[in-house]
Amino acid sequence: MHGTILSGHISLVSLIPGNILMLKFGIGIKDAKEVLGQLPRLLVGGVKSFVGKIPLGNTGGANIPPLQPMPVPQDIQELFR
Repeated sequence: MHGTILSGHISLVSLIPGNILMLKFGIGIKDAKEVLGQLPRLLVGGVKSFVGKIPLGNTGGANIPPLQPMPVPQDIQELFR
């Protein structure tokens, strides 16, 4: 799931729906950490995306700090060329 969300942080239009999907996923698997981790991302993630503060490659999962950059896998990089 996180690999599919990776590209969602490039634009605000796909950031919010991506985090909503991750919130639903967290609810579906009854993962309180994921649910609680998505709530602040939904509240402030849009603002941070708008001003360019969301780091490239961050998958947006609750197991990753919101501002931690991550390497983008080669196969995903190929999609943007």
